[in-house]
Amino acid sequence: MKKLISILLVAVFMTALLAGCAKDNTSKNNDKTPAADSKNGASGDNKSGSSDQTKDTGNEDPIKIGVLVPLTGAFAALGVDGMEGTKMAFEEIDYTVSGRKIELFFEDTAADPDLCIQKTKRLVEREGVDLILGPLSGGEATALKGYADRIPDTTIVVAGAASEDVTMRGVPDNIFRTAYTGAQTMFAFGDYAYDVLGYKKVVTLAEDYDFPFSQVGGFLLNFVRKGGEVLDRLWVNVGTTDYSSIIAQIPEDADAIYVALGGTDAINFIKQFNDFGLQGKIDILGGSITVDTSIISTDAGALLEGVYSGSHYAQVLPYPEFEKFDTDFNERFGRPSSLFAADYYIGAKVALAALEAVDGKIEDQTAYREALLKVEMPTPRGPFKFDEYHNVIENVYINQVQDVNGVLRNVVVETYENQTQFGPYDPEWYQSQPSFDRENPTLESIKSAELAK
Repeated sequence: MKKLISILLVAVFMTALLAGCAKDNTSKNNDKTPAADSKNGASGDNKSGSSDQTKDTGNEDPIKIGVLVPLTGAFAALGVDGMEGTKMAFEEIDYTVSGRKIELFFEDTAADPDLCIQKTKRLVEREGVDLILGPLSGGEATALKGYADRIPDTTIVVAGAASEDVTMRGVPDNIFRTAYTGAQTMFAFGDYAYDVLGYKKVVTLAEDYDFPFSQVGGFLLNFVRKGGEVLDRLWVNVGTTDYSSIIAQIPEDADAIYVALGGTDAINFIKQFNDFGLQGKIDILGGSITVDTSIISTDAGALLEGVYSGSHYAQVLPYPEFEKFDTDFNERFGRPSSLFAADYYIGAKVALAALEAVDGKIEDQTAYREALLKVEMPTPRGPFKFDEYHNVIENVYINQVQDVNGVLRNVVVETYENQTQFGPYDPEWYQSQPSFDRENPTLESIKSAELAK
């Protein structure tokens, strides 16, 4: 009897042990959640080659890419467009490159520099991303540049932010920008405002951080150098809702007000500018994102018809890549494609072109970065290539908001080809100057500007 009981106890113990092992294995398998099932991720099917080839090349591991976008706060609408533009690029290749599956991880930065660094750290340390697309806001990108040496094995493709110093005054090896700098689209617009539109006195209004600093700075460099006068420079915090005190400061003798606001900041100002009776009395000149389709598609859009702006994008462009992207975006969202949707889409396409060039071997970051710098391709906004400072060389467009078949679009009225981040200025002189801020460029520095030879 005792022998029988001993046998039964052993059997019960073995059954429990096997059950525990099975449970442990199941738990371990459930930890390997694909990015598509996670809160922040999205992925496509893995259409890899044969198992032998996958084993030989190590291509069984997915390429992990983090995407930094503001999905809350004043720039949320811009961030949503950036996210959707990114998805469109990866959907075109079914989330695979050179036989390797791609997993995307989207992180909401709320356009906050500190939060951007926190989310970047999470993407690198927790998700193990090999590549980051973004961020969108200039303050974020400046902070990320300072953090770049902490993540030397991760490449950052700045797909939206346009703060100047990201790609000048010292450029980290792992940062590349596919979008633009704030001043890059404004040099020519300063000339155009003075020479063609005939404005001689302007006041500027912009948000108080890196990107608008460079928008105002680039515009004033050329406008003042031509002979124009800036009556005042007005600055507001991101998220400002009441512009009454700002509007009261606008000089009555200004020919125009140059506005470098984005998101709900731009919408709030434009409406209140009209409510105070200044619409039609003082002309508005638009910064690159002030009259983007994300703004003119709102109820504030009617107040912007006829407004000129400087940008690297428009809603009427003569490229087959634009026609496809704009049509696809319109079918998907019921409105013309926006600047940030195009910027993130193009950033993703450039990153993918370099991945294809290295056969998907993102682990060799040196080879990947060399491939990035060599990327030249047609895009929805025109020809793409990098300069030696890891920044894009691209066309700049002077646009006017026009009604095109019942829809407001930015229509190109003048094109300036192959514009660099230094505009007409000598790169060494330009980088020796203080970074743009509330007071720079000064009138003295503008008058002493050195042109490129």
